[in-house]
Amino acid sequence: MNEPTSIFELDGTHYLPTDAARGPWRPDGLHGGAVNALLARALETEGYMLARLTMDMVRRVPVEPLTITVSEETGSARIRRQSAELWAGDTLVAQAQALKMLSRNVDVPEAAVETQVWNPSDMELPEELGEKEKAIGVKNVGYVNFASHAFVLRFAQGNFRTPGPVTMWTKLMLPLIAGEDPTPVQRAAISADYASGSATAVLPYQRWSFSNADLTMHFSRPPVGDWIAVSCRAAVQRTGVGISGASLHDAIAPFGRSTQTLFIEPAQRGRDED
Repeated sequence: MNEPTSIFELDGTHYLPTDAARGPWRPDGLHGGAVNALLARALETEGYMLARLTMDMVRRVPVEPLTITVSEETGSARIRRQSAELWAGDTLVAQAQALKMLSRNVDVPEAAVETQVWNPSDMELPEELGEKEKAIGVKNVGYVNFASHAFVLRFAQGNFRTPGPVTMWTKLMLPLIAGEDPTPVQRAAISADYASGSATAVLPYQRWSFSNADLTMHFSRPPVGDWIAVSCRAAVQRTGVGISGASLHDAIAPFGRSTQTLFIEPAQRGRDED
């Protein structure tokens, strides 16, 4: 079997998932990070920065040809809004809303710029990875998937087995679309999805399920470079609802934040879902 060289292939108006788009939880569903990045791509506009991006996972996204519909932009020359929907045939599977702001340089006083919160000297970038180095914590699940072939992570502080904050360096290893270079926002949309894993620090994966139903990201600027750090922590309650919050960094400084809403329940591996 040939190794995937991208996460999706574009065939006219259809996005064809490769094996690298599949999630490690079940082979017939796509990884949330791949879906997030695809929607982010649909909402990027030249000359405007995505300041807020919210994705809702309506149902499991199947491994089959997908299409995207995008609304007209509304708003002013300074601030615009737009939405996108992801479809599998006649079924809506995910959707996103974007808030965009005019890209420009503003002479803000240096003291007001958030540069001291993140000190990369305390959290050095990982050494350059081999082309096929696998993600930490992802074992052989019996098939090629997003976590094994498209994405890698390295823990810088904490881990998903010990209660407390977790910081991990992340890197996308394959193009999102064959023949295209992923944009910084697309990379960030994938990395932020992994913050939900911080719930494993308090709820062991073997006994609990904590799927995220959404992802909201706020950006003060696009990230720089291939490596993105995610500093995250999850809070869970007996309502069966949890929240995962994260600060997003590159090697220079923080550039954004993200939140996810988690659906908490005892694990039933292999169960059918909508």
